[in-house]
Amino acid sequence: MSSPLLKAVQEVQHTFQRLTKHVAVPVSGFEPRLVFPDYRVPLSDFQGHHRAAFTRMKKLAPEIDLVIELRDSRAPLTTTNYLLEKVLRGKPKIVLYTKTRQSILSRQIFDKWNVKNETWGLFDNKREDHLDNVVKLIKAKCNEMEPLPPLGMKILVAGMPNVGKSTLVNRLRRKLIDTKNGNLKDVARVERRGGTTRAVSELIKLSNDPLIYIHDTPGVMLPSMTNSKSMLIHSLLRTVDARIVDPVISIDYFLYLANIQSPDAYLYRDFYNTPTNDVNRLLESVARSRGLFKVKTGKNKYKKVKNMVPNSTVDMKAAAILLQEHITKSEHDKVCFDMDMMRDLSPAQIEEILDAERDRVMAMELDLPGDRD
Repeated sequence: MSSPLLKAVQEVQHTFQRLTKHVAVPVSGFEPRLVFPDYRVPLSDFQGHHRAAFTRMKKLAPEIDLVIELRDSRAPLTTTNYLLEKVLRGKPKIVLYTKTRQSILSRQIFDKWNVKNETWGLFDNKREDHLDNVVKLIKAKCNEMEPLPPLGMKILVAGMPNVGKSTLVNRLRRKLIDTKNGNLKDVARVERRGGTTRAVSELIKLSNDPLIYIHDTPGVMLPSMTNSKSMLIHSLLRTVDARIVDPVISIDYFLYLANIQSPDAYLYRDFYNTPTNDVNRLLESVARSRGLFKVKTGKNKYKKVKNMVPNSTVDMKAAAILLQEHITKSEHDKVCFDMDMMRDLSPAQIEEILDAERDRVMAMELDLPGDRD
C-alpha cells in the first residue's frame, strides 16, 4: 500500500471514529478494498427539464435578490452545483446543508471547508432551531438591502434533485406567514424521490413583513459528472433516475466506502454481521432475510416470490434497491459519501479541490438561449 493512500485511509477512519464514538475492532483476515473498480456507468442524467430550468433561471436572474443553494450534507461536494453560479453570477447567496440527521459530518467540518467564506447554515426539516437560523440568515440579507425593493425581496431556492428544496419552501412559508385565519396549505409538492418539481414556480409569498417572495425550482443536475464515483454517489442519494445506474453497482460502491470508514461491517450490520468485500454475499443475505426471490417464467421474464420454491433464485437487484432505500432513509447509521471531507487537509488543499471542480463546471457550454448574444 502506498504511504499517501494509507495516510488518507487512516485519516478517514480516525474522523469516523471521532464523530461516531465507534471504535472498529479489526477482524482477522479482512482488509477493505482501497481501490474501487472503474465501472462503465453513464456520467450524465441531464434531462430536458433541467435545461429548461436553467433557461428560466437565467431569465429571472435580473429580478433575483438572493439565491439559497441546498446541498445534501451526506455528500456536500458532490451536490454542489457550480452551474448555478454560471447562470446567477454575482447574486448574494446562502448555502444550506440539508438532511443533517443522516450525515456524519459536524458543523466544525463544514466550517473548515468554507474556505470561500460563503454564508451557510444547516437545515433539517424536523429541527426548529435550524429553521429559525435560516429565517435569521434571510432577514440579515434582507436588512442589507437599503432600501428594500418596492415589490419586496425575491429569493430563488435551487440545488440538485432530492436535496429538500420544496420542503424548505413549505417550512419557511408556514413559519413566516401569519396563519391566524386557518391552516396554511403547502405550495410545493414533496416526495421522497427526487425530480418531483419539474418547472420553476411562479412567485410564492414567503413573508408579509418584510415583504419576501420565493421561487421554488426543479433539482438540476450537471451535464456530466467528474467521474463514475460521482455518479454512483448520486445514485445512492437518489438524485438521478433509478434506471441510470445498476443498483448492484451502487451498493458495491457503498460497501467500498463503508469498509474504508469502519472495516468491521458497522455500517451494514443490520444486514450482514461480518465485514465483506463481496457485494453478492451481502445482497444474498439481504434477499434471503427479506424474502426477495424470483422465478423465471420466460425469456428475460421473472416473477417475484416471497419464499424459496423450486427453480427460484435470490433477487439481487431487488435486494440492492431495498438496501439503497434503507441508506436513503436511515437516521440510525449516519454516513458520508464525500470522503475527502473526512480527511485532514489544509485550507490550500481544500481550495484546490473546490477550484478544480468549479473550473471544470464553469467551462461547460450549456448553450442556453441568449448565451451567444
